[in-house]
Amino acid sequence: MQDDLLLVEAFRGGDRSAFETLYQRHVRSIYRFVYLRTHHRPTAEDIVSQTFLQALQRIDSFDAARGSFTAWIYRIARNLIIDHYRKLRPESAIEDAWDLPAGSDTAADADAAIRIQQARSLLKDLNPKQREIVLLRALEGRPFAEIAEIVGSTEAAAKMTYRRSVEALKNALLVLLLFSLHFTA
Repeated sequence: MQDDLLLVEAFRGGDRSAFETLYQRHVRSIYRFVYLRTHHRPTAEDIVSQTFLQALQRIDSFDAARGSFTAWIYRIARNLIIDHYRKLRPESAIEDAWDLPAGSDTAADADAAIRIQQARSLLKDLNPKQREIVLLRALEGRPFAEIAEIVGSTEAAAKMTYRRSVEALKNALLVLLLFSLHFTA
C-alpha cells in the first residue's frame, strides 16, 4: 500500500505519529493472523506486541523494493510465532503450529465449538503452507502477491496452492456432510 510507504518515510523523517498510524492500520489483521495460529488470547497479544516492537526497532531495515510493508510485518509476526512454538516444543514441526494444543476454547456456545472443531479438523488435513495460504486469502482477504511474499513463494504458486487446497476442503466437506446425513437418517 502506497500510504504505508509514505508513513514509513515520514517516521524515518522524524514523525513519530506515523508509526502509530501504521500500528492502527495493521494491528487487527496481525492479531487475527497470530490468534488463528495460537488459539490463545494472551499468547496472541504478546506476539502482536513483540511484532510491532520489532517493526519499530527495525523499521530502518524495511526495503520497499523487496516487498510491501504489510508483507514485511506479517513475516515478522510469522517468525515470532515460529519462535514461540520452537521454545514450547523444540522437537515439533516449527512451521506447523496448527497441530499444537489450543490453550483455551474460544467458543462459549457448544454448537459453535463443534463447528470450529470441524473446521480445524478439515484445515489440519492441509499441509502447513496450504493452510497458511488458505487462511491468509479466505480469512484475511490478502492479495496473492502479498501472500506469496509472506510465505516465500511465487504469486502463481500461491494461487495454485489456494485453488487446490480449497478444492480439497470442498471434497472433504462433502464427504463429511454425506457421512453425517447417512448416520442421522
